[in-house]
Amino acid sequence: MYEELIRSIQDAAAFNLENADKGDVERSFYTAGMAKAYTDVLRGLGHEVEIGTWDDNGCDRIGFIKIDDVVLVKNSKIDFDGYGELLKK
Repeated sequence: MYEELIRSIQDAAAFNLENADKGDVERSFYTAGMAKAYTDVLRGLGHEVEIGTWDDNGCDRIGFIKIDDVVLVKNSKIDFDGYGELLKK
């Protein structure tokens, strides 16, 4: 379940940034909400989670995600090595 949640967060973040780049307001809000929901589940399971979004010309763009002191998204850029590190834990 943990690995599936981490992969779902990665997918949602990637889709969010792609949609925000395209200026797709509705899908950017939807995918940011997906990422927030997945991280809420992890938080409920006892993990330390930080996530933040910002308004980018009307789009809700994920700015950062940090789980258990591992940075997954910083400055709206995905750190794929961070995902790999987190999956090894």
